[in-house]
Amino acid sequence: MIGLIYGLPLVVFSIRGMIPKHVRGRAYVLLGMGGMQGLVGWWMVKSGLNDEIVSKKVDASHVECGQIRVSPYRLAAHLGMAFTTFALLVSTGLDALKGTSYDQKVRSSFDKRFLQSAIRLRRLSVVGTSLAFVTAFSGAFVAGNDAGNAYNLFPWMTYDSWLPAEILQMKPLWRNFFENTATVQA
Repeated sequence: MIGLIYGLPLVVFSIRGMIPKHVRGRAYVLLGMGGMQGLVGWWMVKSGLNDEIVSKKVDASHVECGQIRVSPYRLAAHLGMAFTTFALLVSTGLDALKGTSYDQKVRSSFDKRFLQSAIRLRRLSVVGTSLAFVTAFSGAFVAGNDAGNAYNLFPWMTYDSWLPAEILQMKPLWRNFFENTATVQA
């Protein structure tokens, strides 16, 4: 479906020369990323499907479906790819609007001190955006491990402590940040 909605107009507009040359390559990369998003989504869902969960027969006339639990790693891959695709879509759209010579025109219209301040602000924006991405990305592990249903006594994690005893107990240590419910929720 994405091939029809996005890909067909992309090809037609490219042939007619209606897509600026400086973003045409990225537009095709975005088409590929959209297709990959569907494949990654299916790969993610498939991690939660097995014969026991898909159809559990209660009796001859009733089939009960179990709860699908997808891999937190695959959920994070799907979410990370979605955020990356969205960011590239926004960036490509803005680049298409401004044209190729826009940056030089803007730079020449401001003094050097202002531009240095703008560069510092941009660096801080990149740090803030990166932290927001990491926070959202970590949400995939909270959801994938069902950690939101555990330790939900805000601002405490248990009735008598800020952090539970189970935090950072897995070996090797790095697994705690992706698979340990207590660490992921903290």
